[in-house]
Amino acid sequence: MMKNKIESGHIKMTALILAGLLFTASFAACGRKTDLKMSSFIPEAESTEARTKETEPVSESAEEAEEEEEVFGYYFGKRMSEDLCRINQMNQSDADAKIADLFTERTYTAGDVLDMIGYYAFPEKAWYGERQDIQAVRDEITAYMDLGTLQNLRDTAPEDPLPVRYGILTDNASVRSFPTDLRAFDEGESPVMDYFQESKLLFADGVIVFHQTGDGVWSFVQGLNYYGWIKTQTIGFCERQEFLDYLTQDDFLIRTAAVRDDDAPMNRLGVIIPYSFKNDDGTSYTVRLPERAEDGTLEIVERVISGEDLSERYHEGFMEYSPEALISEARSMLDFPYGYGDLHSNYDCSSFAGLVYRCFGIFMPRNSGDMPHAKGLSVLDVSEYEEDAKEQLLMEHPGAVLSWPGHVMLSEGTVYGDDGAHAGIIHCNTAYYSEPDGDPSHYVVTEKVVEGLAARTYSGSGRTFLAKIQFVIWLEEDPEVSDESVPAAEEDTDAEEDTAASPAE
Repeated sequence: MMKNKIESGHIKMTALILAGLLFTASFAACGRKTDLKMSSFIPEAESTEARTKETEPVSESAEEAEEEEEVFGYYFGKRMSEDLCRINQMNQSDADAKIADLFTERTYTAGDVLDMIGYYAFPEKAWYGERQDIQAVRDEITAYMDLGTLQNLRDTAPEDPLPVRYGILTDNASVRSFPTDLRAFDEGESPVMDYFQESKLLFADGVIVFHQTGDGVWSFVQGLNYYGWIKTQTIGFCERQEFLDYLTQDDFLIRTAAVRDDDAPMNRLGVIIPYSFKNDDGTSYTVRLPERAEDGTLEIVERVISGEDLSERYHEGFMEYSPEALISEARSMLDFPYGYGDLHSNYDCSSFAGLVYRCFGIFMPRNSGDMPHAKGLSVLDVSEYEEDAKEQLLMEHPGAVLSWPGHVMLSEGTVYGDDGAHAGIIHCNTAYYSEPDGDPSHYVVTEKVVEGLAARTYSGSGRTFLAKIQFVIWLEEDPEVSDESVPAAEEDTDAEEDTAASPAE
């Protein structure tokens, strides 16, 4: 799955209009209100040049890099080895939204937040919900974002720090590129596709809150690996120190067995829950669960997890990594439904792979296009490999992430079919299939491909799985971390992102 950004060929919003108060009474979640008040401001429309110009990345200073390393140690140091902590820092080094951002006490300006919000582009789709008057819907959504105050602050006090809030998620939260429940799609597309959907942040993770819609229903936030709009009702607001204390508690359980078709807060793979007590034989844990009080503030409630619920669904701390253990975890997700950007209670290709790795304390970049830039892992460009050599490499690296533009899979290593040994894969993919009544609303889900990678074509593209794979990404037993950049992937014009029009054959 790939972000719905300007770079992916979509158009940027044409103007940021209407004013509003950045912090309203509904945003006073920690029992206090800000004194910040601004008069209405309607900005002039940006020029075409300004709207299409790409921003040059800002390089980190040595001081910022050192602070980020300390922050990683603060968050991860109690939870994993020093080597794994360093791997995660390198994996995040090129990310748009970094884990370190949540724990670094940095200053944000109105311009910073406007840049983040403006990073997203309206998807070029035929339908927005039930409506085809697309420009009218875009204008309504743009007005609803209530960006006038931010525009005014950026223009009148560009260096002034912007107040931000902190919160813990009290539910799994869908991340949207714009504050709307409308679905963006083309005629005939599967209901698992919605191009306003970006990702899903997990229950009990933390967020920084930068801005809200005027009615307080939506908040623009940054989570561990993503920023975007989420429903405010999923946030329990708290002071920064309570935020840090909750997220850095070293005693925790991690969810290692998801529940299909159920998005209850604790049922998603990779959810991390601190605990305050366990009995002597480790058969009962008292966990600390975040809840949202009536006034929007964070409350912590305790619940006991024991018996089958504990033994079959949770692990104390991160699991110990081995390729075999990772593949076993991936197999537990077979037949789970696909959802673009984790739509509904489902998973997409990159969240499936990333959350499997998260169970072992390895935090991968969220999107498929970023995974080949995970500098803490070994990354090999195999686009020029002969298929026999490529398949041999896959067989030798169970658990490796296999990547081509718009899609990632996991290598199952060597598997055995009717005609001998092959490289196997496990991936979360989307495609249609028909029920006996001809209804094409069902779809292929997380599946194993155990043979025929050199012969089986992907989604009617005419190219085989092996031919399409460009990068193989794996964790070394004794990794040597490198800052070298990975070459950009070749453009793949066979399919848009990780979607498919028909079942892979």
